[in-house]
Amino acid sequence: MRSQRGLVVGVGGLATLAVLTTAACTSSNGQGQGQAAAGASTTAGAPVSFVPITADTTTPPPLKFPDTDLTVRFTGYDDTLKMVTFVRVTWIPGGEDDGHYAANTSDPAPHRLPLASNVTITSWSSDCAGSTAGAGSYHCTAEQLVTGLEGGGGALSVADLHVDGTDHVSTVHEIFTP
Repeated sequence: MRSQRGLVVGVGGLATLAVLTTAACTSSNGQGQGQAAAGASTTAGAPVSFVPITADTTTPPPLKFPDTDLTVRFTGYDDTLKMVTFVRVTWIPGGEDDGHYAANTSDPAPHRLPLASNVTITSWSSDCAGSTAGAGSYHCTAEQLVTGLEGGGGALSVADLHVDGTDHVSTVHEIFTP
């Protein structure tokens, strides 16, 4: 008669499942005499086997803004992580130019997200890495946007973003600000 017993041991971000298989030890009265340690033998001399099974239980980081529309002020580009950096902004009516964008007080922290491989970028002005089109109809490439943002540049300084379900920026539309 064989029995199996599982043991889960945490090791860093992995869980290791060890299955101990032991042969039942029979005493003179026919009852089992307990469990042997891994690598040991039972009193009846039956070997104990140790079978490690490793599973990756690393949890991916939570998504920040899946399927969300955001209004942001770009702050740069993180070339190491390949992500645009930004802060969320809110329209404040009144004052000079009948209003302005200011940091969103409910979420003033800086954020970063990657661009989707098929990102659509629309610009109002020459902010897209030196282009000269206007009237909100210029379509920039991701490379142009990144070039304009590198080093903390102000390419498309205020924009509406759409973040897809995988937390990648799929649409960037510059907002005209005087």
